[in-house]
Amino acid sequence: DRTLAQEVLDQRPVVRQRERDLRESHLARLRAGLAESLETSEIHLDVLTNLKRISSHVTALVFPILEEV
Repeated sequence: DRTLAQEVLDQRPVVRQRERDLRESHLARLRAGLAESLETSEIHLDVLTNLKRISSHVTALVFPILEEV
C-alpha cells in the first residue's frame, strides 16, 4: 500500500526524535542517580537500540513500495 508506505516514511523524523528524547531522558535519570534507572539501564538502552533498528528495517521496506510504477 503506497499510502501507508508514504506515511511510514513521513513519520521517520518523528520516530527518530522520539528515540533521541527517550535516550536523553534516560541518561538524565542516570545522571540524577535514580536507583531504578541504574538497575535497568542496559535493558532500557537495548530496547531503544532495537526499536531504532526495527524502524530502520521498516523504512528500508517502504522504499521499494514507493518506487513501484
